[in-house]
Amino acid sequence: MLRTTLCTLAALFLSASVLVAAEPKGGKADKPYAATIVKVDAAKHLLIVTTKTPAGKDVEKSLPIKAGVQLPDVQLGSTFTVVEEGGKVIALRPIPKTPAAAKTATVKQPKPAANDPAKTAAARAECGKARVATRAAKARLARAKAVLAKADRAARIAAKMDKGRATALQGATTRLAQAKTAAAKAVQERDEAIRLARTKVAAARVAQGQLIKAQVAKAKAYKAKVRADKFAKAKATTAKAAAQHVGQAKAALDKAVKGKVAAEKKVKEVSH
Repeated sequence: MLRTTLCTLAALFLSASVLVAAEPKGGKADKPYAATIVKVDAAKHLLIVTTKTPAGKDVEKSLPIKAGVQLPDVQLGSTFTVVEEGGKVIALRPIPKTPAAAKTATVKQPKPAANDPAKTAAARAECGKARVATRAAKARLARAKAVLAKADRAARIAAKMDKGRATALQGATTRLAQAKTAAAKAVQERDEAIRLARTKVAAARVAQGQLIKAQVAKAKAYKAKVRADKFAKAKATTAKAAAQHVGQAKAALDKAVKGKVAAEKKVKEVSH
């Protein structure tokens, strides 16, 4: 019986130690209330819990955790007493569960007689064990706090990394949009260049056709000039021959006229 009572007192002492370690110093806390832990979001410093309304309905709440407050390690689905200050969580109080048998034993346990050396020695031994257990519990609590601090630092680093990744993703999205815009502009410029090239090719073909026509016209003009030169040369030759015949005819006419005049003169001489 005595051993059971001492163990129960040691458990209550450990619960009180955890409670003191979980509560921050300073400030006036709001009225605490019981709630079931749903999630602890270390990155956003939020505590998500469910509470009971007066009608018995479960309501989920998102509570901000006050800066600098380190909550104890909790198991999701467990029930704690939530302590708030100014609308922010400052502590979680565990609700100790004492076995019914221990309570009954505590109530029925009579006080040990002061003059019983055996029972006094046993009680001292149990107290020594309780002190050892208390020191071990405090050491585990210190290690748990160190783990929680490390986890909090890791969560903060992860939050910074997430923020960096979000910034990089936003930058990559912006660069992708710029690249798409540049690609669309390049496609437009390519299409415009193709259109201009086709226009130039069509103009070159038209110019080539006109050049061919000009060359044909030039060839025809040259042939016509050759024919005209031949015709002019033949005309000149004909004119020269005609001039020679005209000269000969004039000379013959002059000779005939002279002969006629001489004949008429002779006729007149003969008549006289």
